[in-house]
Amino acid sequence: LLEISLQTVVSKLTANRDLQAVLYAYCALHGVVPKDLPFGLHAVVTDSLVRGAYGFRTSGNALAESFVERLKQLGGELFLRTKVTKLETSGDSVSRVITNNGEFEANWVVGGIHPKSLFSLLDPNPLSPAFRGRVEQLEESMGIFGLYAVCQPKLELHPGRNYYFFDSANPDSM
Repeated sequence: LLEISLQTVVSKLTANRDLQAVLYAYCALHGVVPKDLPFGLHAVVTDSLVRGAYGFRTSGNALAESFVERLKQLGGELFLRTKVTKLETSGDSVSRVITNNGEFEANWVVGGIHPKSLFSLLDPNPLSPAFRGRVEQLEESMGIFGLYAVCQPKLELHPGRNYYFFDSANPDSM
């Protein structure tokens, strides 16, 4: 399931372009196009979005809230609206984080940005030139711009649901 693409599975299931577009809609959330996305990975992501992350059936924020709670239990800190400008290294580990709001020492740092961006912050950079070169050659995926809006006139939408609007039903342009 990790070696066959979502596009391959969907095209074998249906030739209906509108249905294909519906089945590809969640790709907008992770930014990987159907031809490059392993079907198994898409199934796991979609399942967690439809049913909620295992053990969390309350809201879409439950998984993130649980992560933050556990991070704090383990003595970690979470910084929001804080831009990291440099990650100072000692040997092969990050020892200090420099941000636009100051700096701090850390035994562990969790980063959720693209490896190219993350590795460019390392100073000095402990990665081998060969590895850095391979990372620089990685193809970047698309991003998503999410918008939370109030509509006028008021639309009859359920407040506990997410709605996705696309400017095309063509699965090749989603």
